[in-house]
Amino acid sequence: MLAVELLQLVGRIQAQSLMMTSMPDKTCMDGLSIIENQTRRGATLVSDLAQIYKTRTVLLAPCGIEDLIVEMLNLRKIFLEEYKVETECRVQPGLMVTAEYNRLSRVFDNLLVNACHAMKSSGHGKLIIESETAGMKVKIHFRDTGTGIDDKTLEKIFIPFFTTKGAMAIDHQGIPGNGLGLAVSYALVKSFGGEL
Repeated sequence: MLAVELLQLVGRIQAQSLMMTSMPDKTCMDGLSIIENQTRRGATLVSDLAQIYKTRTVLLAPCGIEDLIVEMLNLRKIFLEEYKVETECRVQPGLMVTAEYNRLSRVFDNLLVNACHAMKSSGHGKLIIESETAGMKVKIHFRDTGTGIDDKTLEKIFIPFFTTKGAMAIDHQGIPGNGLGLAVSYALVKSFGGEL
């Protein structure tokens, strides 16, 4: 309930700031731009928290893994170029899982962004996305040439707001990260009956 109220509040602020952008005053325009960016970030934060803590009906359907990954890689092409990350998709053609397409896409996107951040310090890297099947189970591996995660940190990666990135955690829109990507991904995968 709190998340809904906060999202409505943020929506009203965004609407007001958009109306004011037609005003000619440069100072007003600069201030409104800041308001708009911050409310967008606030809306994302509240939405992410809602994904972690809310229960809702999950609408599952067959999803083509290769199609989903190819689409994500195409959408992230500029981002991958900026991070100098080469990608290789080794996913079995025609492989299907039961999930919510858009939410599974978000999980994969979060994993891709984290992999790119992990490789940033080296100035380049390689991300290999591959599939593995065992009976009725499907595993999708995101393997990167980053520095890896030590055991102590690994214990904390799904805790909301936990991040090791500090100031480096900037998303594709230039907005600092908040340590919710893996927590949200974990909650989404669990809602499909999967594991992360």
